[in-house]
Amino acid sequence: MIYVKSIYLYIAKYILLMTTLSIVFVASLDIFFNFLAVQNSVGVGNFGVSDAFLYAILCSPAHLTEIFPITLLLGVVFGLGVLSYRSELIILQSNGLSINKLLLIVIAVGMFFTSINMMVSEFIAPKARQLAELKRAVAKSGSFAATSKQGVWLKLNNDFIHINEILLDGTIKGVTQYFIENNKVKEIRKANKLFYKNKEWRAENISITKITPYNVITSHQEKDIWKKFLKPDFLEVVSISPDNLGIRDLVKFIKFRKENNLNNKSLKLALYQKISEPFIVLIMILLSFPFVFNKQRSLNFGLKAFLAIMLGLIYFLVSRTFIVMVQAYKWPLIIGAVGPGVIFGSFAIFLLYRILRL
Repeated sequence: MIYVKSIYLYIAKYILLMTTLSIVFVASLDIFFNFLAVQNSVGVGNFGVSDAFLYAILCSPAHLTEIFPITLLLGVVFGLGVLSYRSELIILQSNGLSINKLLLIVIAVGMFFTSINMMVSEFIAPKARQLAELKRAVAKSGSFAATSKQGVWLKLNNDFIHINEILLDGTIKGVTQYFIENNKVKEIRKANKLFYKNKEWRAENISITKITPYNVITSHQEKDIWKKFLKPDFLEVVSISPDNLGIRDLVKFIKFRKENNLNNKSLKLALYQKISEPFIVLIMILLSFPFVFNKQRSLNFGLKAFLAIMLGLIYFLVSRTFIVMVQAYKWPLIIGAVGPGVIFGSFAIFLLYRILRL
């Protein structure tokens, strides 16, 4: 029994190692291409090479969580492929290791990585992506920005702005603007909500505090138009797309848009995709086995890896096509989320069935 557990752990550790290396490799490529993509911004305002490199790193978590199933497919193919190339799988199978048991081991490792990926997608990727776009926009404008758990600080000319939260549609929740003259605070304006409509910034539930050498005057307004504020395209840059949001944020924004009678189909589709991720991961694992267990044992290992990459890219393109079709022809949203998975899953089960019969 101890010997069997040792075999299972050995296989799991190897798949774990190769999948980790696959993630590092894909992350390195993603950072490199992100860095190249932002080169046209280098030299604009205060945006330099170091800012471009930081931007590339901060954008990487969002991209990695999006293509995670493909990365896992590569890791499993590499891991099992190396074991097969060394004939270790043949030895293990001759000692009683069945394909079913091997599949369960790989699924366990895959679910471990899936849980990590979902946590990154939920807590790290959205904030990192928004921070990347924020720093880029501020640096290009030649301004100053700082972030903390309490929100974002911005410098607009001589004034300072504090923002609690920027929603998906560009609406600002909780904003405070400090007007500075001669290095002294002359006025403080606070608004619970601020949004851009008809080429104007419209604030709601506002408190205004004016500071003079003699007294402090406080007033309140229900609504007002703020003429001196950020450019609207600035908030369009730092707002997050649905693909980069976590499940909690998606649920929150879906509820918000429903209460305001706004279209939330893209948000629901993104939510269904997030929820179905373990299902997609299982399909990728099933698809990896035909690359390892096949009659053509002489098939080049590099060719197997290439075919796995191509299969992953095909799946990515098919899933994107389904999303476009759902939005264009008003198909049920669930089709866009799990449709490609059902097609590739059926294909994977068919191939796995043939393997088990051999």
